[in-house]
Amino acid sequence: MSSLMPNTAPRTATRPPGRKTQLLRIGSELFAAKGYPNVSVAQIAAAAGVTAPAIYRHFPDKQAILGEAVLDAIHRLEEVTTPELTFDEFVIEMTSVTVARPDLAVLWRWGVMHLDAQWRGPIRERSRALLGRWTTGIRMLRPELDPEQARMMARVMASTVSSAIVRPGRLSSAKHASMLTDVVRRVMATQLPPAAPAPSQSDEIPEEARQDHSAAARGKAGANAGARGRREQLLGAASELFLARGYAAVGVDELGAAVGISGPSVYRHFPDKQAVLAAVCLRGVRRLSEQVETELGQLEGNDPGSRLRALVRAHTSVLLSSSDLVVAASIGSVELAGPAGQEARDFLRAHITRWSTALLQLDEDLSPAEAKVVVYAALTLANDLARGRSTRNRPHLEAEMSALMAAAVGLGPG
Repeated sequence: MSSLMPNTAPRTATRPPGRKTQLLRIGSELFAAKGYPNVSVAQIAAAAGVTAPAIYRHFPDKQAILGEAVLDAIHRLEEVTTPELTFDEFVIEMTSVTVARPDLAVLWRWGVMHLDAQWRGPIRERSRALLGRWTTGIRMLRPELDPEQARMMARVMASTVSSAIVRPGRLSSAKHASMLTDVVRRVMATQLPPAAPAPSQSDEIPEEARQDHSAAARGKAGANAGARGRREQLLGAASELFLARGYAAVGVDELGAAVGISGPSVYRHFPDKQAVLAAVCLRGVRRLSEQVETELGQLEGNDPGSRLRALVRAHTSVLLSSSDLVVAASIGSVELAGPAGQEARDFLRAHITRWSTALLQLDEDLSPAEAKVVVYAALTLANDLARGRSTRNRPHLEAEMSALMAAAVGLGPG
């Protein structure tokens, strides 16, 4: 296979030794698992067995911990992106690294949305360069892809390996990496629909969700004012805003303004902001449940391959029809850890089980834990495609997403 392009990334100093390295890793893992807004300096200190003031000997503030963690993640991914490796060898190395440190890909993809301008600049520059090298490697491997398709595939590869943040059951790191490598190979070989002209998109990858789409949310809400109640308007606006800017960055006043009411008026419909998020997530998973039943009910046969294709159709359809499901999968799973998110979590868990059951029937050599690795990878790549500003407006996204998900779970074109 083709090798990656020459390593032109700037050489960085070796990572700091000792306590600072330990704190950086602990912070990175906590940010990836709980979300940056939900992690305090005191929590990082407690996990490291030090006092909070001891943290400030190494970092001026929490922003600096996240900024250095994201740069460290990029550096580690740069280290395995070398011209000496074939593309397949690179995939093996990258999956091994991300299974050992799943926080790396998660922070690189989404951490920068929480950083201020002084950190975003250098991170964007390094991210563009890294993504560009992956894109070049993919185009050498798949010369029939146009630049935008290859760039999308590079993003999909990053999303697929970032699913390693979840390790199902008692699966060894080696087996997890091997399973994930096989998924990446299948996904990278996916035959995409023919390319179509599309508006130019930004090359930046981690910060898609940072853009303020409140004007779009207001427009949607206003246009539908006569057709929906105020509660539904609030849910629609909240879904768009949470996806665009993150849950923590959106205030109740902003939610109200998006539908033409004051912030305090929001409380006539919901007791608090968390209840708004919970309602958005429930709306998303209920729509998915209805669509799954519709798709399965239309099947003429009941073979596992047909059921998996029905699940792919249902998931892509709901994921791209509104932002609710991607909010449930990406934001609700972190922000609604308590009782408020229990119903949505229960449904998503049952949804994954349904996928896994069909996959186990399709491939009897898989264990339940191995099947879940494949399913998590398929769902993660789809969720990220729907979440990313540079990908969600692609003209053939539903067909591309369906093909990529089908390939991830081992289904051929169809």
